Amino acid sequence: MIGSDGKGLNFPDASFDLVLSSYVLHGLSSELRQSIYAEAGRLSRSQILFCDYNQKRWLLTDFIEWAEDGDYFGFIRQGEREMRNYFAEVHRVDVGPQSALYHCIVQ
Repeated sequence: MIGSDGKGLNFPDASFDLVLSSYVLHGLSSELRQSIYAEAGRLSRSQILFCDYNQKRWLLTDFIEWAEDGDYFGFIRQGEREMRNYFAEVHRVDVGPQSALYHCIVQ
C-alpha cells in the first residue's frame, strides 16, 4: 500500500471494498505500520483485513524473526493496539497457533 517512494498508492480515496495485507506488518517498524494503517483506511470504503501473527509465540518463530531483523517483537506487543488507534473497530480471529485475521472497520 506504500509505494517504493514511501508515498501512498495512486488511487482515489475509498477506491476498494476490501483492502488486504498478509504477513507484512510484523516485519515493519511501528512508524511504517502506522503509514500502512492510514493508507489502508484511506483506500478502503469500509473493510480491511490484515493476516499476521497473533500474540502466541513459538521459540523457532522468535528465532527466525529475530534473525530477519524486522519488528516482529514490537508487532506482537503493540500491533493490535496500533490498529485500534486507526480504525473504528478491530476484531481479531485467531486462525492458527500463531496466526490471526485482524478485521478492521474504517471510521
